[in-house]
Amino acid sequence: MNSEQQRLSEAQILHLQREEEFNKKMKEAEEGLRATGRTTRLVDRYVQELFHHGEVILRDHHEGGSSAAANEYLANKFEDRMAREHEEIVVKYNNAGSITTARIIKD
Repeated sequence: MNSEQQRLSEAQILHLQREEEFNKKMKEAEEGLRATGRTTRLVDRYVQELFHHGEVILRDHHEGGSSAAANEYLANKFEDRMAREHEEIVVKYNNAGSITTARIIKD
């Protein structure tokens, strides 16, 4: 094997090692961060409840009970959805501790 072939082989090996390392990191990230869709389904349900009942209490679904941070995250997702998809509807939000309620305001 001449020196050019050896350099090429070393470059190929280095490339394969980097690619393998990258794929391993991506797999670990996907396993740890893969979304289940539960928050999206909750937001969907709460939007429907809001239109059906005129008011809804937003609580998250995390195991072991809801945390203030999880409830805030859910409330933000809900508010974003309402602003994006139902901007013509006026909604009043009330934050009491870590719980948010949403109520449709009639004109």
